[in-house]
Amino acid sequence: MESSKYIFPVGIDMGAKYTGVFMISHLDGVLPTAADATAMTIVNSDKIHYSMKHRTAVRHRVRSKKRFVLARRLLNLIVDHQLMKAGLVLSAQEKSQLTEALSGYLKRRGYSRIETEIDLDSLNDVDPLVFAMCPGFEDFFSSDIELLTQWNSLTADLSEVNKINSNKKIPDARTFKKYVKDNFPDYSSKESLERYLEARKTIIEAARQISELTSLGHLHREKYLDNILHDMGRDSRLKKIEEAFGGIGRFWNLIGNLSNLQLRALRWYFNDPWIEKVKPVKPENSQPLNEQKLKDIWVRAYKYFHPDPENKARISDVIGTLSKADDIIDCLCELDCKSTIPPYEDQNNRRPPLDYTLYLNPAKLTEVYGDSWRSWASRLVNADSDLQDNLDVILQNLDRKSRRTTQDSLDFRLSYILQRALDRSKVNDIFEIRKILSSPTLYSDAAARNLLLFKTLEEQNFGPFLDFARRYFYEVAKAQKGLWNEKESILERSDLHPKQKKKVLDRLVANVLRVDEETAKRFIADVWNGKVKGNSTVKSICTRIEQLRKDRGSAFNLEYQSALTKAALGNEKLDSEEKEYVKLKQDVLLTAAFIGEKLGLSDEQKTKFTNPFSLAQLYTIIETERSGFTKITTAALLENAWRLTFKNGAAQCGPLPADSVRPFDGYMRRVLERNAREVGKRLIEKIKRDTQDQGAEIVVPILVEENKFNFTASLLELKRLELSDSRLKKKQEKIEKAGEVQKKKWLSKEERIKDDAKGICAYTGTPLNSEGEIDHIIPRSKTIKNSSSIFNSEVNLIFVSRQGNAAKKENLYFLKQLNPSYLTAVFGTSDFSAIESKIESTVRHLNENKRLGYLDLLSQEERNCVRHALFLNPGSDARKEVLSVLGARRKTVVNGSQAWFIRSLRSYLENGLQNWLTETGNKLSFDAFSIPAATVSALRSKLEELENSMFKEDIQSVSSHSVDAMCVYAAACGDAKAESILHGDVLLADPDSSESVRLLRDLYPECCNVEHITPRPFSKKDKLSNVAIFKDTVYSERFLNIYTKEVEQIKADGLFKGEAPFVSPQGAKVVMEDGRELLNMCANNYLGLGDNQRLIDAAKRTYDEKGYGVASVRFICGTQDIHKKLEKKISGFLGTDDTILYSSCFDANGGLFETILTAEDAVISDELNHASIIDGVRLCKAKRYRYKNNNMEDLEAQLQAADAAGARVKLIATDGVFQWMESSVT
Repeated sequence: MESSKYIFPVGIDMGAKYTGVFMISHLDGVLPTAADATAMTIVNSDKIHYSMKHRTAVRHRVRSKKRFVLARRLLNLIVDHQLMKAGLVLSAQEKSQLTEALSGYLKRRGYSRIETEIDLDSLNDVDPLVFAMCPGFEDFFSSDIELLTQWNSLTADLSEVNKINSNKKIPDARTFKKYVKDNFPDYSSKESLERYLEARKTIIEAARQISELTSLGHLHREKYLDNILHDMGRDSRLKKIEEAFGGIGRFWNLIGNLSNLQLRALRWYFNDPWIEKVKPVKPENSQPLNEQKLKDIWVRAYKYFHPDPENKARISDVIGTLSKADDIIDCLCELDCKSTIPPYEDQNNRRPPLDYTLYLNPAKLTEVYGDSWRSWASRLVNADSDLQDNLDVILQNLDRKSRRTTQDSLDFRLSYILQRALDRSKVNDIFEIRKILSSPTLYSDAAARNLLLFKTLEEQNFGPFLDFARRYFYEVAKAQKGLWNEKESILERSDLHPKQKKKVLDRLVANVLRVDEETAKRFIADVWNGKVKGNSTVKSICTRIEQLRKDRGSAFNLEYQSALTKAALGNEKLDSEEKEYVKLKQDVLLTAAFIGEKLGLSDEQKTKFTNPFSLAQLYTIIETERSGFTKITTAALLENAWRLTFKNGAAQCGPLPADSVRPFDGYMRRVLERNAREVGKRLIEKIKRDTQDQGAEIVVPILVEENKFNFTASLLELKRLELSDSRLKKKQEKIEKAGEVQKKKWLSKEERIKDDAKGICAYTGTPLNSEGEIDHIIPRSKTIKNSSSIFNSEVNLIFVSRQGNAAKKENLYFLKQLNPSYLTAVFGTSDFSAIESKIESTVRHLNENKRLGYLDLLSQEERNCVRHALFLNPGSDARKEVLSVLGARRKTVVNGSQAWFIRSLRSYLENGLQNWLTETGNKLSFDAFSIPAATVSALRSKLEELENSMFKEDIQSVSSHSVDAMCVYAAACGDAKAESILHGDVLLADPDSSESVRLLRDLYPECCNVEHITPRPFSKKDKLSNVAIFKDTVYSERFLNIYTKEVEQIKADGLFKGEAPFVSPQGAKVVMEDGRELLNMCANNYLGLGDNQRLIDAAKRTYDEKGYGVASVRFICGTQDIHKKLEKKISGFLGTDDTILYSSCFDANGGLFETILTAEDAVISDELNHASIIDGVRLCKAKRYRYKNNNMEDLEAQLQAADAAGARVKLIATDGVFQWMESSVT
């Protein structure tokens, strides 16, 4: 029995803040309804932290704690080892005090390099030469090292930072802007100037903030070490330590060296298997110290550093000293701890990336195809010997993790040959593999046509080989979408760490210029800084191109091509951005010519890099992170170099495929993964709920819209709100503007179609008014039948009268059926042969110049010719070419962010459904499609036009995003490739049909679920140790250091008093926590009331009668009758008018003086009064005088002084009973 097939399409309207989702479920062959649909919008709260700023703070806090715990553990091991070696034993109290002292010293670290809260990203993409030549900055920066790297090195020296702050020669913003414009014309565009001004501002603000932080008590580690040495000399807790280690100075060096050891090294020691074997069950520090292991990890720790040039010699000396040590502990006691302070390290590329290149897997090929694949490769290379070029050199390098040695490489050689044959460019593919696969006729008539591939492989191999080729292309396409799955693949990923860029720099440059490595080396040395025109060098021009490309993002190529086309036509005025693109093209031509001349290249060789992308690539390779790593291994570099060599005017092959799906931005990655998780949760519920069978096939097509503008703009808004970064606003506005321009192009499509009609119906010749209709030249019924799609391209649409459209119905019209008046209006003649000739020549010209595929960049005249080619006879070359463009299976290549979302969603679904799939026997598969934004936009516009409930406001409602997602699904139903998987209703995709709008309206469910992504409450966090209870800032951290130092000083001076908890009631004798019974001579329990049984019994009765407390202040509702009775009895006993009860003397005296005295009064206080009286006097505004204890003469003198000062009321404050320690009465 055939298993059921369930289809679960997911339409996604991607956004960072709002993500619209539309999910459908239906059995294959059954059209879905609203009952099968789920609509939802995911709302990202700006309280969710996606930025690394917040995550880094948490990680820093957690890592600091871990480092301290491991450092303390290691120090205790070393101390126990030395004490045992010296024969010294500590009492429990001494050990407790020592542990406290050592913990305090380890916590006092300071900084080795100050980190500010200034974002240094603006120092990344600027030419250091600009700052190296600028007065004021020239003393601090050079031209040959990236500016960010130089700045990070410079800030390790506080004196250099202070010089920047005090340097009067540093130009203000206006002067600096003029300096850049005058001296660096390639950086004089508005965007470039903004970038350099931002870099200048960053340097000045970061320098100022560093100086401010140091003034707030944030000390360099050297200063902390000096303070620690000073405190150790006075610390009585370290007496036996001094004896065991041979002096406080030696022990100070040990503590300092241990403080300088980083977390990774401590982990190396304690995560070692040897430690695990001897780790005790309970006591933290009772395992023996492994001195050899200790030495090894200390040496390794300093070899791991990548110090800057200034610190390289110092770190090298430390490594030498440690390596030669016979006694590692003695060495650490003698080694100056200031010399081991960690150097500044450039953190870029500390973790080498993996090479994600995909190769054919020989082992998997053998498993699936036996020895046949080896036969195919051998036969193909015999017919095309170029397929083995340079393989001897390439195979000398490891290319993938599974290949452990370069020996026995025959199978790998054959797999390269096979993959090259499949990836051949169209011009150089003598076997016509792709052409045969795309043409059923060629496939079936291979023998009759005597095809080379058929002759080479022979009949028995022909079919199986093409099945293999089809699978290969399918898997490569899956990788581009983020859906490649290694478990089921005939491909394998390299997964090796590539070499550092500087080691293969010549090869990388050679690949771009398509030259040999010697020529590339000459280019870097002699041409890169050569002047092309004026002060503009190859480097500065390439830098500007890359900056412009990065600023424009995905819109760059479209805008560039559009501007050049517009300039070539010359019938429209160029705006400022378009003029910049035209200037860019001129610079590309000049630069390529200059490079070709200097390197002696032919015109054909120059054409390989005469484009902005190759020149931008040169900048990226040569100027960014030379010490970083390449993206691919040397083997892949060499293979791609061969593949890109030209033969017959084209590259030998396309580059190696790769599973290189990743977003460009870590922030974006986290947003995408979170959104994918939320979609995945709901989709898992839907799949489990709606799948009624077992052993079923479940297909999940993921549909995303091509338009990237909205997602990027909303991502920047979310990032800006989280980081409070106003600089992101400009970038956000620029991208929103680009999105609006693109939207206008889509919305103006209908207007252009109407204008092209020249106000005359092509079918009837009658004048047109606003009530005309848009008709499909090739009718929908025919395109649905022939290619399972609707040709909604602009060139297949024509504006006609309703009568003309009704008369035509679903028939095909040809040129001779068009009205002569209309033809004259459009072409200036009604002569069919003249019009046909013009159409043929125009289409041929567009095709030769590879412009026929850019339909939205055509002029009106070109558009008319392409459109009317569809009215020519079926045998017309022009008609065939236009139909091939319209009917070509559009490449549904998704961009990096979309692919990462797709991969994340797929991964979440696979993991979440794994057990369920095993239990039910169901099988899960995926596909993904990127749907043209223009089609989605047209559908959405028509929907809101005819359906008021789905009108899209300028500020969208939350649920409106799910309607956008539904339009993505609907548009996918009209895409031939997507529809072959979706099996939905093709009529949904027609934006010009009212029937389509009705179908869409009926498909939308009754409600839209809104899912808010918000942070979990504090009480529900899994790891509270990772949560900051108070906001961490650089300032709070600096003040904390000050107070910590003061507390440690108090402890070192022996003045710190801790608590002594007891477990018995208060009394003359008390029982302590450890069980000891002590005589208590320090309590204030003078009358023995603390343990008086009568009072205890009375208190119990009062709890029963009056409750536990009053939960209020006296003057609101906190006075009970027993309070008043007690106050009355006390007044009677003392003979006073009234009494006020207070809970303590501090409360009583704090409330007395401020209440009855003003600034016009005076209080004269005995010098030995209790602290509560002194505090109470300080709180009031009265003038304060003090007299000697019980000295009436001095009291009289103070009263006279108060009189002389004009005091209104003079209050004498004296204690009832003075403390026996200080009073004159004993």
